[in-house]
Amino acid sequence: MKMKAVNRMHVGYLAVLGASLVMAQAQSFIVNFDTPGDLANNFNIYQNTSPPVVNAATGSPYSQSLTGGVGGSGSVSIATPAAGITPDSTAIYKNSSFDFSTVGATVNVSAYVDVIAPTEAGNRLLHLGFANENTSGLNGNAGLAFMGFRLNPTAVGSTIFAPQWQTKTASGGTVNTSGGGNLTLTAGDWYQVSVTFQNLGAGNIQGSAFVRDFGTDGLTPGASSSISSVSLTSADIASDSSVWAAFRTFQADGAGGLDNFSASAVPEPGTTVLVGMGLGALLLARRRQSNW
Repeated sequence: MKMKAVNRMHVGYLAVLGASLVMAQAQSFIVNFDTPGDLANNFNIYQNTSPPVVNAATGSPYSQSLTGGVGGSGSVSIATPAAGITPDSTAIYKNSSFDFSTVGATVNVSAYVDVIAPTEAGNRLLHLGFANENTSGLNGNAGLAFMGFRLNPTAVGSTIFAPQWQTKTASGGTVNTSGGGNLTLTAGDWYQVSVTFQNLGAGNIQGSAFVRDFGTDGLTPGASSSISSVSLTSADIASDSSVWAAFRTFQADGAGGLDNFSASAVPEPGTTVLVGMGLGALLLARRRQSNW
């Protein structure tokens, strides 16, 4: 009887632990573009034309390839600006959003970008962030609200990039904030760009980021550069219960391809405590069983 009771206790503790782990891990996704349809099925494409269009039949610079990515895997190919190609488009992950409306809420967005020498310097190597809608671009157009981080080419042919933060409210203009000193990247290498935002309350947001070299194959960890934390403001985004992860990138500004796009919500302290309680209860049950 004791053994049956202990087994029932184990089941109960495991249920608590399992639920806790699901809560801690549910708010995340990664798209590695290895499966056909990963781009089309997971993203809306906002083309910054006049007027802007979403998911137009033509004009997107983004297409999926099953080669050319990290370790030779699938990737997003980025077209060279040309007739019929819109160079300024945002891809927004459309299948899940994140609640950023509470003080302390923390979200992360990350992608790998293959760096090449820019042939222009007017757009962005890579722009990562969160938008107010899954049909919104990371642009200064009326009605759009977002928070983002981007790397801007400093000169044609140069792989020196200037880090910059951006925020915008739906009715306001885009606010640019310097991200500190320029970063010198290596042409031909893959880099992971990872960006974190934390809601500080009263419309204030803390942004931090890092850029890490992963070599020519995208699998070899190398030097990492940290972007100092900054204070940002966007009342719209900081009160939004559904923000959407997005990327914006330009082949002519140094992006040879994109891979491993991901986003996550950092578990709140209460969730972490719940996971700890589940583990602790299970260990206690095992200890009691050994003493019986």
